[in-house]
Amino acid sequence: MEMQQTLHDAEIDRWKNVLSTSVELLEQMKQTLLKLESNIEKRSSQLFDSENLSTIPGGGNAEGDLATEPQHHHQGHYHSEQ
Repeated sequence: MEMQQTLHDAEIDRWKNVLSTSVELLEQMKQTLLKLESNIEKRSSQLFDSENLSTIPGGGNAEGDLATEPQHHHQGHYHSEQ
């Protein structure tokens, strides 16, 4: 009986170690994925900003861009109603 208890305790200790290591690895994975998500958001934001700047007529004249865009959408909307 004492031998079975010793073996059982050793098995429990092994499982505790496995679970502890698994939790540590999951935490590392979580941190890695959070960093990845942050980097993707930063790059997407930078890409979006650079694409917006390159599409502004007149080399950065935001007023010209705003003046032409609603007109374009309105024309598309007008044609779709006919």
